[in-house]
Amino acid sequence: MTKIYSLFFILALLVSCKSDSFIELDNPENPAIDFNFGNNAQRNFHGIVLSTDGSPVSGASVTIGSATAQTNFKGMFVIKNADVKENFAYVKATKAGFVNGSRTMVPTNGSNRIKIMMIPVTNTSTISSGTTSTVSLPNGTKVKFDGSFKDGNGNAYTGNVNVAMFHLKPSDQYLNELMPGSFLANNSNGNSRIMETYGMLHVQLTGASGQNLQIANGHTAEMTVAIDATQMTTSPATIPLWSFNETTGIWQE
Repeated sequence: MTKIYSLFFILALLVSCKSDSFIELDNPENPAIDFNFGNNAQRNFHGIVLSTDGSPVSGASVTIGSATAQTNFKGMFVIKNADVKENFAYVKATKAGFVNGSRTMVPTNGSNRIKIMMIPVTNTSTISSGTTSTVSLPNGTKVKFDGSFKDGNGNAYTGNVNVAMFHLKPSDQYLNELMPGSFLANNSNGNSRIMETYGMLHVQLTGASGQNLQIANGHTAEMTVAIDATQMTTSPATIPLWSFNETTGIWQE
């Protein structure tokens, strides 16, 4: 799935079917650092996968390296001897009807506990291809589409487009459990960064038959995202755009 979480404030335009997801904006004043993930290692993990309402997500696939487990009826899973790095483990959770969830962490020699919350895919609005349309949330956050879309095979799509949007505020008490990965990122120069957030917006596009859609090549979507009032005085004038790489677990400018 392709997603966009962005504006560290993570504004996210989740548009299905790509390895990149969740676009966000970084504070350009953040200092560069070097990530040392260490050598290959095997570690044990256990955890729970929940929906945004706190209910367990059963039957979700949880993947760490090449190891995979299914959550039980309580949303719990156990994975032993997973291949990770000494200082970096990337845990992914997927299930139909939910946005892909993930966390990254520094694993210990004991059993590492992970909590992931998954966002249900709920249709916000249905628009038509071929026309300019704006989909809005009650807080003023909105995405304007120019009407050009493609399917997973790259073919032009004509018909209704279901748009699912979810705005994750930086003040949300479950921000860390809901956002993808962590705050680790690499900028366009290859420098490692730790980012800060001004919020996130998830957007996912599907066709009339449930197929994943994306914005067509050469076309764009304009995203307008509300910043919390408490952050207005500290937000920078411009913020670079980033996307979350679902393969590496690291944000990329």
